[in-house]
Amino acid sequence: MTAIHCVLLPGARPEPAGAKLHAAAYRCWYEAWSEAFRELGKAGPLHSDAFTRQQEMCALFLGEQCVALSFISSLDLEHPFARADSYFHNWSDRALASVARDGSLVMINSNFTVHPTARRAAPGFSLKDVLLGLCLERFLESRAAAMTGAVRKSRNVHGLVRRWGAVTIEEDRPSGHGDLVDLVAFYKPEATSRPPLELDATVLQLWHGRTVVRSQS
Repeated sequence: MTAIHCVLLPGARPEPAGAKLHAAAYRCWYEAWSEAFRELGKAGPLHSDAFTRQQEMCALFLGEQCVALSFISSLDLEHPFARADSYFHNWSDRALASVARDGSLVMINSNFTVHPTARRAAPGFSLKDVLLGLCLERFLESRAAAMTGAVRKSRNVHGLVRRWGAVTIEEDRPSGHGDLVDLVAFYKPEATSRPPLELDATVLQLWHGRTVVRSQS
């Protein structure tokens, strides 16, 4: 059986050696979110800039196929332009103050994606759990004080993130996709002191063996 592996990718302009991995990640994102928008009755094309404007993404590959990924960007909430970012359109002033509890630099984790075919043929473990665990490893190695999430309740992602140590900031907020989300944050003290999970060892093995694709200078 082909082994699964973790890849960190830039949002745009990957180095030539990583171009095929980047293209596979885009296909995974586009196909998964096109299906999600159809389910939600959301009309209109899925524009590629939602993908390419990201600073980075954490992806899971099964061979050459990307089966899951999540976007990662950082903003400093000390600045008014960061608080006015479209990502925070449904965050109240209280929620923004809460996410900046331990510092103003926050990591935004968004577009948490598992390809529809991978949901039906997982590689022996929960892709959602492992992907989230890898994003947390990226957060713990960063300078950010918190990692955010606006998690879909219809997919029970709110239950997933709580298992991994998320703190719920606000519940049942309307999203731009037409469903309800919980606004959550991971803080380093809580993330490092949560009870052990059975997939911790798998996450660490994948993280330590990760491939990093850099952007062209």
